[in-house]
Amino acid sequence: MSAPTWQLTGFLSVSTTTFNRLYKRRIRYTVGPAVSCPLPFRYCLHIVVATGLLLISSVYSTVLAQPPAQCQCIWQGSFNQVSGQSDLIVSGTVLSHKGNSMDIAIDRTLLDAGLNGREYEQHIRIWGDYDNECRPAVSTFAVASDWLFALKKITLEPAEGFNPTTPNISYGRKNDYYLSMCGAYWLSARQAYVTGNLIEGPRWQWHNNTMNPVLIDLVEAYVNNKLPPSVLLKAAQVDPASKQLMSETLDFIDRSALTELNPSELEIKLELYINPSKR
Repeated sequence: MSAPTWQLTGFLSVSTTTFNRLYKRRIRYTVGPAVSCPLPFRYCLHIVVATGLLLISSVYSTVLAQPPAQCQCIWQGSFNQVSGQSDLIVSGTVLSHKGNSMDIAIDRTLLDAGLNGREYEQHIRIWGDYDNECRPAVSTFAVASDWLFALKKITLEPAEGFNPTTPNISYGRKNDYYLSMCGAYWLSARQAYVTGNLIEGPRWQWHNNTMNPVLIDLVEAYVNNKLPPSVLLKAAQVDPASKQLMSETLDFIDRSALTELNPSELEIKLELYINPSKR
């Protein structure tokens, strides 16, 4: 008599034989038509579950890597790619939201293409999602948060770009700026560093928690053609040994009498200590 066969057809399918009996028997299952597992049930079950999770993860990643539902555009790339298509690249702090716009205080200007004149204002307005325009919601950027933006300047207002019945919701005003979401046009800023989809990141993803924080100085040098992309890529790659050392050091400090120190400041100091090149 042949051993029972277990099949993965979307969900794990089992026979009516009780789990307790099968748990101690050597059974066989198949994934699709050809792959079999002549192992004890508990091991086969682990393999089936792991396989299912991998399939789910693959499908989930594919679903995420899609353009936004409200617009159709081609993914233009990570920040290093879209920076060359931008009119103004600045770091700054979000001051306020109003309708589909936000005001930011510029902390630093990395690049100004000078379209319709250079930008001399310290506070500028950035417009977000509007109708079918491929832009992010301004609520993505919390008030008082810091960012590095690669912006497009509004040089012409479309005839239907302003509705007097909703004055706070519009395409945007001439000589203001808008933010596209057809690429990684923004990075999260933290003091002198940025993180996000800086270089060689996945499509339709704007965050990258595995990226090493990169100095804004390096980004500025890159966008002004003073630095090759290979240097930027190397700076963004995490050194496993340094990451492990930093993790172990933070873990030790968390268990020590130094827990009253500001964790974020401590983490930055440790990072600078472990990676002297970032000083």
